[in-house]
Amino acid sequence: MSNQSRLFLSNGKSYTLKDSADSIVKGLSDSKKEDELQMHQLTLSNGQSVYVNAYHVIAIEAGDTDDASYDSDHSATDNRSEESKEHSHEKENVAAAKQFKEDLDGNMD
Repeated sequence: MSNQSRLFLSNGKSYTLKDSADSIVKGLSDSKKEDELQMHQLTLSNGQSVYVNAYHVIAIEAGDTDDASYDSDHSATDNRSEESKEHSHEKENVAAAKQFKEDLDGNMD
């Protein structure tokens, strides 16, 4: 049986972690006492590291399972590359700006 937990951040992302919820809470609580800008390293269920600021954590879900479905159902919610996310965000901003310009031009008549 493995110890896993799920970490939820204020930006909507969530991560499945190898550590128990208790150890994560303790580690994040300790980092909050030291400095609000300190990043805390955590280990994802796939072995990769993720760094989080303790002030951005909104919830930690405890899970104690060896069921593979826990990991697949609770993996990191945003697996796109940074470049892909940035490109998508730029496209959304351009579309919104164009729509705003069309709305503004329509009101100027």
